[in-house]
Amino acid sequence: MGLILEAIATSKTELMGPFDYLASECNLIRHDLDKIRGRLTMADDHISEVENASHSQGSQLSELRDMGPLMDHQKWQTCLHSGWLHLLDEDVHNIHSGCFVSSDIGSWSSSLSDVPRPPQDDVSRKNAALRSIMVSLETSALWETFNSLGTEMIVTKAGRRMFPLFQIRIWGMDPTSEYSLVLDFLPVGDKRYRYAFHSSSWLVSGTADPAPPGRLHFHPDSPAKGSHWMRQTVSFDRLKLTNNVQDMRGHIILNSMHRYQPRLHILLSDRLQGGEARAEQNFVSFVFPETQFTAVTAYQNHRITQLKIASNPFAKGFRDVEGDEWLLSHIPAPVKMQARDSPKSWHNAESHHSFCSEAHHMQPTAQ
Repeated sequence: MGLILEAIATSKTELMGPFDYLASECNLIRHDLDKIRGRLTMADDHISEVENASHSQGSQLSELRDMGPLMDHQKWQTCLHSGWLHLLDEDVHNIHSGCFVSSDIGSWSSSLSDVPRPPQDDVSRKNAALRSIMVSLETSALWETFNSLGTEMIVTKAGRRMFPLFQIRIWGMDPTSEYSLVLDFLPVGDKRYRYAFHSSSWLVSGTADPAPPGRLHFHPDSPAKGSHWMRQTVSFDRLKLTNNVQDMRGHIILNSMHRYQPRLHILLSDRLQGGEARAEQNFVSFVFPETQFTAVTAYQNHRITQLKIASNPFAKGFRDVEGDEWLLSHIPAPVKMQARDSPKSWHNAESHHSFCSEAHHMQPTAQ
């Protein structure tokens, strides 16, 4: 019996040798795998860092591209118009302090359609190169039609172009002097509004929300000589409206369900010494009351939806074949012709995409 047990013990010892060897090899392989796994993790982290850096740079380039006209002459603005910008800062301060444009500014005679209008300032103390300037609003008949219904403009987080576009013609500039064109938006009244569908009208729903940061939109051609501005229609087709208070792309920030009045400023480039002290003499402002609008995230008045579809050249696919008799009767004849013979500047992929994406906002919803 003892011999048998001894033989079994000897054979077990002989078998443990190969098992120990295999276990040792497995441990080495496991160690190598851990090293490989660690290196893969480090490579993965490095790839993620590269991707994040690439994405960040792409976002920055996109933001710079979207800011466009604001970035192109930011230094020029600061150097030449610091005094004028200070005056506008006072306007913004007044807006935040509760000083608003009167809500009855919207009345305007339709007989003045497309007629050049003088500035709202007293020009007697302005620079001689500004005193004779007059401006007319292009497609004012269309603006007045929208205004009669209560114009609505879509605001989105990414930014939305205005329709109708803010387009003007200018007369009376000095052809050799340099001017810049700027738009800002003033709150109308100190109220917030809501749309009552049962009565198809806008009602006051409370006091206005705190005003977002005031911004200016410089026309991308600024500064340019008077001869350039007077040569053709000037269109602010790059301007976008947003409700994102943290917007970094230079869009105009507005509160939804609040009313606004666009205001045009024409700045004279004063490169002489002491230009800052003469800032108040070197600009004039124009207000077109029919361009007043309510900022919304979705159209509230179905008549506004129909009119936008009928008057926008990119809305052909949304139009009813039979049409709406009321709508057709309210579209000014020049606008119908313009929709048919739209400017070449309208025929671009970006404008078409802008309208198609706006189709998502066509249905009125409660705010």
